[in-house]
Amino acid sequence: MSEEVALLGEYEYYLSQKQELLASFEGKVVLIKGKEVIGIFDTDEAAYWEGRRRFGNVPFLIHHIEQEEEVVWFPVLEIGYPDGSL
Repeated sequence: MSEEVALLGEYEYYLSQKQELLASFEGKVVLIKGKEVIGIFDTDEAAYWEGRRRFGNVPFLIHHIEQEEEVVWFPVLEIGYPDGSL
């Protein structure tokens, strides 16, 4: 299963919660796994490391909470992890 398909449920959940998240956390970053908001963070990096700590090397959604959004995919297997490992 591709990462895009694996994260479709998480992205749909984000969209269902977007207005509520915008009301309280616009400009922050949300970490979602399944149909659960795991946490709100100031940076992508903080959300990433919390996702790795809690779930390991599996897909989870990190998304900026913004009214207007730009979708950008970062396949880890192509670019590697922030710590330089693959």
